This record gives sequence, structure tokens and C-alpha cells, in this order.
Amino acid sequence: MGIPVAEKILRTLLVYLVILVLFRLTGKRGLASMNTLDLVVIFLLSNVVQNAVIGEDQSLLGGAIGATTLVTVNALLNRWLAVDEHAARLLEGSATTIIRDGSVETSAMRRLGLRLGEVGQAVRM
Repeated sequence: MGIPVAEKILRTLLVYLVILVLFRLTGKRGLASMNTLDLVVIFLLSNVVQNAVIGEDQSLLGGAIGATTLVTVNALLNRWLAVDEHAARLLEGSATTIIRDGSVETSAMRRLGLRLGEVGQAVRM
């Protein structure tokens, strides 16, 4: 293996943290409300950070270490957020009302980066 296991784990944790912060800073859009552009970014992002996670190691073991680290950290983080409201609010944000008394709150919509068509689609669903 090209780099030590501990370094692979550390790299994976750091990349996870960077991506988490980037997603948190760019908005509240959830998986269910992702548009085509969001999905393109997700697919490309996985390719862009691959070398940062496992380096030049193309082995099955190297990939398994990275994958296991990601899944474990994600599971632990989800369990932590389930019991700590402050951490959940910090990492996931709080709800924003975009429809009040049957009217669209355009300022909230703009702040979230939503288009009227996306709001309409969410309402229909």
C-alpha cells in the first residue's frame, strides 16, 4: 500500500469535514430537492476528492479503508445528531418557512437559492 492506513483514515476524515462544511455553507437543499446541476456537482466532487482520500493507492484494500472510514464516520455523526439538538442545528441548520398563509415568501426563497418552479414541485409532491 502506498500510504499508511492511519494517513488514509486521516485524509478521509479531513475530506469528509471539508465537504460537510462546503455543503453547509452553500445552503439547505436536501437530497429530495436536488436538481440536475446539484447531482452533476455530487458526481464530479466524488471524482475530484478521490486522490485526496486514498492517494495513488488503487488497491481494493485502499478503497475499502476509505469506504469503511466514510460509512463509520457518517453513522457516528448521524447518531450524535439524533441525540444532540445543538449539534444538529449547527450542522443541518433550522427549518425556513417559504410558504406562509398560502403565499410564497420570496425573500426566504431567494436566501435558499430556490426557484418558484422548485417550490411548486415540492408543494405538488
